[in-house]
Amino acid sequence: MGVRALACLAVAGALLLAPTAGAGAATVTFGSPLSVPATLDTSADLSYPGYGIPTIANGQAIVYHINHDAADTALWNVALGSGSTTAPAGGQITSVSLEGCAEPAPGGSPPLTQIHFQDLAPAPGGAVRAIATSQSFDIPVCGGGVGGGTVTTYQPTELCVHEGDYVGFNDEGGWDPQAPLMYPDGVPYEVLGANGGSTVDAFVANNGTGNGATFSPSTASDRNGFAVTHGEEVLLQATLGTGPDASAHCPGGTRGLATGRGGWSAGVSHAPPTVTLPNQTDGVNSHGLVKLALYCHAAATCTGALAIRLHRGGRSPVLGGASFAVPPQRTGKVTVRLTGAALHVFRGLASALEVQVAVASTGSADQWVEPIRLRGWR
Repeated sequence: MGVRALACLAVAGALLLAPTAGAGAATVTFGSPLSVPATLDTSADLSYPGYGIPTIANGQAIVYHINHDAADTALWNVALGSGSTTAPAGGQITSVSLEGCAEPAPGGSPPLTQIHFQDLAPAPGGAVRAIATSQSFDIPVCGGGVGGGTVTTYQPTELCVHEGDYVGFNDEGGWDPQAPLMYPDGVPYEVLGANGGSTVDAFVANNGTGNGATFSPSTASDRNGFAVTHGEEVLLQATLGTGPDASAHCPGGTRGLATGRGGWSAGVSHAPPTVTLPNQTDGVNSHGLVKLALYCHAAATCTGALAIRLHRGGRSPVLGGASFAVPPQRTGKVTVRLTGAALHVFRGLASALEVQVAVASTGSADQWVEPIRLRGWR
């Protein structure tokens, strides 16, 4: 196919495949109403008795009190003075609003700001099990206008929940080996608020709060494990998407399957795909390279190949292709080199063009197809 013909098809495709506003939006918020400021933190205000470390200060022997280990910490609300603690239905967590910040040590090194959010499923005996963990985010550092009333909204990638699950806060401790007394209990993440009708559960364990871990009241000590803190809440509010506002991979989600955003190339019913593409608009550079984001839903690395086409269907012009390997339950990037003819289409393109990406997972004869938008360069 000549360049002129391909360019004509591209213009037609932009008109025919332009996205339309979705109908039947189905979202709901749950969790903390964020009605109190974050005045309490994960270092000093959780109900761990703590322990003493003998040390020397100013030439004298003292015992330095540590509230709990400076290790991975999970927090979730089990009671709220106002609001629901658990997901009212199965679906996808489309955003999380968190009130608070990371408190730096006076005169010390900057605090670790990396945090995560988790899907926590209730388990027998008051325990919960970590089902899924979001990608990492950065919480703002307290100071310079940022404080306990600061609300930051995050958008997890494909964080699914079942009805009755909790959405929890997760940190990595933040102990600084270069300055061990700067963050001896971990970074004080100021994300807790005082509320007499609320209760927050916590679990502290070094490398023990990841997917598959069970946080049980039977695992508790003065310095780590499970703890129950009354009169406090995690200032975390989740937005739940259901039906057409939830990925087809999530419980009850129909986005793609129901709306036509994505679907199997054969047009028949299948289980949800193992690899999907988040909504994205990507830029093509002057060398004809474009990076696409893919999400792997499987418990093992997702491998396969993809092809970018102008329209759905095997007869549509192929604009480029590549193989991929994406880590389990993570978003990965794959670089695609466009064909020479396609390169001419995107050079100087005034607006983004919607194209179709067909993904074939290893071992599958079928392809999952989703649209994305590509921008050219000038």
